Amino acid sequence: MAWRGLGIALLGTWALWSTGAILLGGSGPSGLRVVMALVLWALVIGVGAVWRRSAQETTGAVVLVCILGSSFFFALRPLHDLDWMEDQERLPSVSIDGDVITVENYRQFRYRTEFDWDADWSTQTFRFSELVGADMGIEQFTSIEAIAHTFVSFRFTDGRVLVASIEIRKEKDESFSALKGLFRQYERMVVLGDELDMVELRAVHRQDTVYLHPVDVSAEYTEAFLRSILEEAIEIEAEPVFYNTLSASCSTSLAKHIRAAGPVRWDYRMVLPGYVDAIAWELGWFGEESLDVLRERHTINERAVLAAGQEDFSSLIRAPR
Repeated sequence: MAWRGLGIALLGTWALWSTGAILLGGSGPSGLRVVMALVLWALVIGVGAVWRRSAQETTGAVVLVCILGSSFFFALRPLHDLDWMEDQERLPSVSIDGDVITVENYRQFRYRTEFDWDADWSTQTFRFSELVGADMGIEQFTSIEAIAHTFVSFRFTDGRVLVASIEIRKEKDESFSALKGLFRQYERMVVLGDELDMVELRAVHRQDTVYLHPVDVSAEYTEAFLRSILEEAIEIEAEPVFYNTLSASCSTSLAKHIRAAGPVRWDYRMVLPGYVDAIAWELGWFGEESLDVLRERHTINERAVLAAGQEDFSSLIRAPR
């Protein structure tokens, strides 16, 4: 009896997930998707009622319903050739030759407002041997601490900064939804560019609170971290992949690269981007001062406004406070 109740509970859970997949991840008119969801629930209730009376004879039918009901979702495939937003229409093309990193489609947009910009893509060359450090960036774009965006700035000896940001790749007129992100609605990309683009945009034009925390880890760890991110960019250029709010978001993807660089214990907060700096602080990457003090010190918005548009933007936003 207990097993039968568990089976019905699992069937109900699957039905809830499938409803989300149909309504948020399905294609076609919204009315048709609502009808499909209602038909699904009618089928589930009918099968569940029969299964409750005769589980042994109907288990195969339940499994078949679940497989058929899920097939449309797992048949979805990510694509490269869609009508992308201009700022995400080009994937970075990365090549690594020994010490040398070459990045084509390195983004260097210059903004007048959040949605008014001069588009510019370039080819940049960096060297692992000239990598001097990294900063963890947190963009707080809501009042809820846990909901944020994470990125990483890699600093080089010549003063240049390579920013890596793992994001959804938006189609024109598409906006982000955490719920839709659970149902294969967005492709994932690694945006590579400079801070005049990717930090000024967030801190000055979106006016989101941005923390830029210097990370105190070994040079070997920093290089391995960067290598892992660049390898993901190479893989995505070769074959598109889906974004997932839980398993392949900005924070969980960065967590994967952090763990690839060195042993770091998994923490459930890694799925919540706003807590990534708290995890790093607990690991001792930011020093011994309290996280509240560090967040205040490393909030760069005021300096970013003063430095906006200047070529030495990266050094000015790091000026001591």
